[in-house]
Amino acid sequence: MTTKRKQDGTGETGFWDLVMDPDITPKAFQKTHREYHEHRAELDRVRARSLTRREFGQAAAAGGTAFALASSIAATPTGAKAGTSTKGTAKGTIRYGYINTLDCELLGYILEKKGIFESMGWDTKFLGAPSGPQVMEAFIAEEIDFAYVGSNTPGVAAQKGVPSKHIVGGMVGHGGWAVRQELYDQGLTDFPKFFEYAAKRKADGDPVRISTLVPGTITHAACFRTIMDHGLDPEKDFKIHYLPPPEVATALVTGQVDAQTICEQYDSYPEYFKEGKVIGHCLDSGDHMMSADGRDSQTYVQCVGVAARPGLPEEMILAVIEGHRKACEFMRDNWEETVEIAAQISGTPAPVEWVAEYFRARWHYGLNYASVDSLWNDTMMKIGLGKKKFKLDELIDTQHALELKEPFEPITGVMTEGTVDVTSDAFRKRAWGEAMKAFRI
Repeated sequence: MTTKRKQDGTGETGFWDLVMDPDITPKAFQKTHREYHEHRAELDRVRARSLTRREFGQAAAAGGTAFALASSIAATPTGAKAGTSTKGTAKGTIRYGYINTLDCELLGYILEKKGIFESMGWDTKFLGAPSGPQVMEAFIAEEIDFAYVGSNTPGVAAQKGVPSKHIVGGMVGHGGWAVRQELYDQGLTDFPKFFEYAAKRKADGDPVRISTLVPGTITHAACFRTIMDHGLDPEKDFKIHYLPPPEVATALVTGQVDAQTICEQYDSYPEYFKEGKVIGHCLDSGDHMMSADGRDSQTYVQCVGVAARPGLPEEMILAVIEGHRKACEFMRDNWEETVEIAAQISGTPAPVEWVAEYFRARWHYGLNYASVDSLWNDTMMKIGLGKKKFKLDELIDTQHALELKEPFEPITGVMTEGTVDVTSDAFRKRAWGEAMKAFRI
């Protein structure tokens, strides 16, 4: 599989486009990376002086490609919110980026809103962006030191010479696969039936339309892996729509696609509006199991992790791990406020948050080492985005990250051991019934 380089509306290429471009070698990427930082340092010196407009223009013109990159992503990635900073302590500043549209990043929401790092004596700079690649752009640009993203995403950057290691986890179980209500009513209630239907649609010249996230995300990896595990080709047999997280779900709700695959909470979103049903999920089993890391069971698959920049102070790394432990415990002990925080940041209805967070996900600050390893060295290789195998201690900070061995007890969320039904009509009746009752809808 190949991923072609894409550009934004200004014609300027961002770091993630260069990371995903198979024609850009690690050496070439590092050269651009180095030029970017050298030129940004020069711009800082320029800004420190009182230059005329003409002098600034001459300095900019001398920057070439690096200036285009500096202009496009020096402050924050495209679409990201401005970082929020809190100062006034002496320990140092935790610069932390997370995806602010997906509940798999819920612990990041809690860390910021509840001031957990600040309560531990740290200054903070939070940066929220709509997707993992944009968080990673900020990480590559050295705007942040910790990137809370899909557990496979940092590996893509590491192939181009931007190393990092996971130190802490979060959501376990990833997400699911939903189809339009019309198709569900026609009997497409599990994966074998869905892919048989998809093969027929392809043969008739009308491929099934699927919405998902961009290459380099765990959602994209799970989408392609699941299709391939059922004997079809994701690029030849389907029409894939790469969309931002909210639009992945709204495309299904509005009938623009036939199916969607994404992590929680947008996995559950179509059910709330009665426009679709989840037919497969990583937590589930048999004909309803969605694949992500390629192992026999996906119920403990590591959805997200916090990647840390090499060389950070140990005290800071331990603080981030401890902060995530506290955020997990807050989520366990304060479900109403947790749902309120999630709904406020991501903008989805409270019942969706409730079902997604507590009925279709597990939560723990530790890391499932085996899942992270398999996701990169098996799935990413199989779908063609993994070009280099990594040892476990190149993916995970095994000195500091807590290892979770299956089956492990989550801190909150789905507490049942092993696979769990999250796709049947009986489950939906119970989960949505409780959600509507809890929020008086």
